[in-house]
This record gives sequence, structure tokens and C-alpha cells, in this order.
Amino acid sequence: MSEVSVRLMTEADLEAADELRRLAGWNQTPLKWRCLRRLVPHGCFVAVFDGQVVGTVTTTTYGQALAWIGMMLVHPAHRRLGIGTRLMRQALAFLQQRGTQCIKLDATPAGQPVYAKLG
Repeated sequence: MSEVSVRLMTEADLEAADELRRLAGWNQTPLKWRCLRRLVPHGCFVAVFDGQVVGTVTTTTYGQALAWIGMMLVHPAHRRLGIGTRLMRQALAFLQQRGTQCIKLDATPAGQPVYAKLG
């Protein structure tokens, strides 16, 4: 059985990332993904299962003081398997390593349990 891995998002992942956004019914565009990745290239991550991108998370930093976590998406067929938690932990570790003082995000009802569990 394959395992899920979490790695840095690459330019090659953007089409799959945008498909997850489309499945979620969100209104961002492919250009938004490119912008987010270019702003903080070491702070955007994907979860991969069987060679397919099944989850995403991005970070946007504003100096050391503030960062925003966004684009937290998991493919519907892979939800409730801990993928969102792994992505969030990766994003938080990246931001904490940078010394970010305040981390914010907007949560959908589906994501609230993950975020509450992580503090």
C-alpha cells in the first residue's frame, strides 16, 4: 500500500492544485497559485499519494511578524485520513522555523477540527 508524502510544491503541481481548488468550489484562479508559490516558494506544500497530488497548503509571510496559511485543500476521496493535519504541521513547522510571531488562517467548517486540534 502506498503512503502519503508531503513535499514542496513545484510549478509542475499547479495544475493538480488548481483541480483541487475547482473540486472545492473555490474561486481562485491558476494565476493565484503561481503568485502564492512565487511569494514564498519554500512555504507551499503538496501531499502526494500514488504519484498524484491529493492535498495542498500555502503560506504567505509578512516579515517576521505575521503569516497567513491558505489553500488548505484535500481531495474528497482522501479526506479524514490525516492528510490535512500533516499539511498543516508542515506549514506550521516552516513558519515557526522562520520565527513567525503570529499565524492566521480562515477556516471552513470542515477544516475547523484540524485547526483546533493543532492549536
